[in-house]
Parts: sequence; C-alpha cells; structure tokens
Amino acid sequence: MIKLICMTYTKKRNIIVTAMIFLAGILAGGRLIAPKILPQVSDGSAPNDAEVYTVTSVIDGDTFHISEAIRVRLMGINSPDKGECYYQQAKQALQELIEGKQVKLKKTLLTKTIMGAG
Repeated sequence: MIKLICMTYTKKRNIIVTAMIFLAGILAGGRLIAPKILPQVSDGSAPNDAEVYTVTSVIDGDTFHISEAIRVRLMGINSPDKGECYYQQAKQALQELIEGKQVKLKKTLLTKTIMGAG
C-alpha cells in the first residue's frame, strides 16, 4: 500500500513539474517557426509587419490553427504528441492560454515547417 501511494505522489509531481516547465517555456521565450508572437504594443496597434489573427483551434501543446488552412507551431516547445503521456494536459494548457484569443504574428524567413509537411 505504501508503494502505491509513493507512485501516485510521484506521478502527480511529474505532471505538475511538466506543466510548469511547459508554461515557463511558453512565457519565457517560446517562438513560432512560421511567424513570431509579438508583445502588445503600448498603443494597442500591431507593429508594421505584424498581423492580428484569432486562434481558431489548438492541435496539441505546441501547435494551433489561425484558420482552417494555416497551422502555426511554437518553436522551442516540444510537447507530447497524440497518444503520448501528458498529451491532454499540454493541449489543455495551450487551449486555456490562447484558444479563441487574438495573437499578433510576424512572418519570418522560416515560413514553412521544418518537420517536412510544409
């Protein structure tokens, strides 16, 4: 019985640590492969080369859609893929942060995914 309680505690601790690392990565420097998320400009307008988009859906903990055809992947964040441990927790965390909200994106030289699909 004691061994079962320790395993449960360890599992809970691992979930909390994973979530904290994931959120810290997003807040401290997560970048996008295609565009970059830019900080809010003081007057509320987007910088010259940035555009405002609404996040339509979250695919997983590091990828989201801004339209049906445009998928954006966070650079520097490697969250679990579907079927892997903590996939749902990572997806839910990103949904709570950005789904249905407006983001400012800036195109960079990397306009297609490095993962090979683009």
